[in-house]
Amino acid sequence: MFDIIYVLEMTGVIAFAISGMLIARSKNMDPVGVFTIGFVTALGGGTLRDLMMDNHPLYWIKHQEQPILILCMAVVFSYWHRVERIRESRILLPDALGLGVFTILGAQLALDLGHSWFVASLLGVMT
Repeated sequence: MFDIIYVLEMTGVIAFAISGMLIARSKNMDPVGVFTIGFVTALGGGTLRDLMMDNHPLYWIKHQEQPILILCMAVVFSYWHRVERIRESRILLPDALGLGVFTILGAQLALDLGHSWFVASLLGVMT
């Protein structure tokens, strides 16, 4: 079955990982640095949200395909030199979609766990 939310979420993960990896490459980081910056950029907000709500296991632990995808992307970004030609303007739309989806999903998770609208909105923005 086609799940539009999952597709949008993965689009956001990819876009955020790319933006982090572009920065890491511009700083001449090694593959571990490229992976780390991509991972934190893509999944850091949701990790922080889950830790603050004591929501275990963390989202990316339940959905291991996301860090695996980021790892594969880091390898490509580290060794494929044409990747430097990617302009940030090309990831603006996926980045905006991911930002919106992450905000909505983060707020909804907080509401589902019984938090107030105010706390949910803060956690949604953090996500």
